[in-house]
Amino acid sequence: MEIKAALVVFAYLLGSVPTGLILARKYARVDIRSQGSGNIGATNVARVVGKKAGVLTLLADALKGALPVWAALAAEGSGNADLSWTAAACGLAAFAGHLFPLYLGFRGGKGVATGLGVLVAAAPQVLVVCVAAFLLGVLITKYVSVGSIAAALVMPAACFWLQGSGPLFWLGLAMGGLVVAKHHGNITRLMNGTESRWNQARRNA
Repeated sequence: MEIKAALVVFAYLLGSVPTGLILARKYARVDIRSQGSGNIGATNVARVVGKKAGVLTLLADALKGALPVWAALAAEGSGNADLSWTAAACGLAAFAGHLFPLYLGFRGGKGVATGLGVLVAAAPQVLVVCVAAFLLGVLITKYVSVGSIAAALVMPAACFWLQGSGPLFWLGLAMGGLVVAKHHGNITRLMNGTESRWNQARRNA
């Protein structure tokens, strides 16, 4: 029990590391929270600092999600194809750490990249479905936010399809719901017609 609790705490603390903030300061000496959309995620870092910093932020944020799940699976030594409750808890803790980071007064990013990393380790099949939904949403609307919301909405259904109503489903439901909730500002701007399209953001970057 102590090991499982320690893994969950480790997952949250790792998820709380503000990689976007760190990389923006390294490459452009700016506080990304005061630039662009104010978000610490890869999209805002790419727009404000550049593609290289954006890609590195994406990879680092994804790794924050994947490592705790892999650590939990390794600690359990489980050969079970279904995700365990401990691994699911570690994935959700890492995801929550990015959204509500201890080191930034619990004001973090929107969780898309970290959620991607969680799915890489927990359920690659679900990741494929979510990436397809994301790309379809962006290609049709040219809004990154729409793609992110589309991926979040299909995530629980894909998890249920793969493993039923077990730990993976509840992990997908929690992450999907939090991603949508974190995009409340984008949803408001979409309804008002003031959301920036991805191609506009690139021209203005």
